[in-house]
Amino acid sequence: MNSKKSAYPESWYPLCHSSDLKKGEPLLIEAFDGKLILFRSEDGSPSVVSRFCPHMGTDLSKGTVIKGALRCPFHHRTYGKKGECLKVPGLHEKIKGPGLKNYPTIEKFGLIFMYLGQRPLFDFPSFPRVQRDADFSTALRKDLKTPYSSLLFNGFDTHHLTCIHNREIIAPPIMDSESPYHLRAAFSMKVLIERFYDIAVKFFGARVVDVTLDCWGGNFLIITNKRTKDNILITSVPRDQENSSFFLTTVTNKLEKGLFAEILQRLRLKLTTYLGMAFLKPDEVIVEEMRPDFRSLHPQQDLCVMKFWSFLDSLPKKSI
Repeated sequence: MNSKKSAYPESWYPLCHSSDLKKGEPLLIEAFDGKLILFRSEDGSPSVVSRFCPHMGTDLSKGTVIKGALRCPFHHRTYGKKGECLKVPGLHEKIKGPGLKNYPTIEKFGLIFMYLGQRPLFDFPSFPRVQRDADFSTALRKDLKTPYSSLLFNGFDTHHLTCIHNREIIAPPIMDSESPYHLRAAFSMKVLIERFYDIAVKFFGARVVDVTLDCWGGNFLIITNKRTKDNILITSVPRDQENSSFFLTTVTNKLEKGLFAEILQRLRLKLTTYLGMAFLKPDEVIVEEMRPDFRSLHPQQDLCVMKFWSFLDSLPKKSI
């Protein structure tokens, strides 16, 4: 393993499903080389801190959570939800040791996210058409043997939509941004029948699909289909320098029309999420072990990818 520290965009990253983090138990995170752990404070909110005790380097994932504080298994030093040292047993009560690194966290859509940086440069992204309480499907996770940077550009690679997804781009994408941390691409594509997924899409009357991609911080991708009321969220995280993961879920406005309508909506959301994963299935084998060389990009065919990588290069980066 390369010992050089990897730097990643300051952005929001998914760490795990909410259900993975139990109250009273620290959780080792499969992200950022396993250097982080999660625990729930007394009010149930998640905290993400550095994994090793600054006293003697003890692995805090083997510790315990007592009354919302993380306790080292070796010398019983305790740490609060912001990583601050609360107690050093055997010393005067006012003497505190060094604290742990702490990162901003938020729990949304059945996932726990962290922001890589001391303070977020941009708010947790909102969805264009979700104006009130959100309903969402269970997020599906996929682990891939590919470097994080090789995974990111896939959404903006419109040329591969024709080659492996049976989509014909009707007109050149329109690209703009709302801030230095945001990039948007809007385009229309014609659905060509070949696979079961395409037949299912056409069954619902979507022969031409108008799509908008909103990317925040490089890895937080909101896919909006203008015809439907649903938004697909794909968000990625590096596990280490050679492996990465992504989570896919569908988010929409919560219905207030009774139990039956709510059940139908949740079924539709689940179906959309599974169809989304099915749509990405052909990409999985291709992107594994991928090593793109961006000097070979074509300014016409790969315009979206070129603009995305320029955007990605401009983002501030951090190491764990």
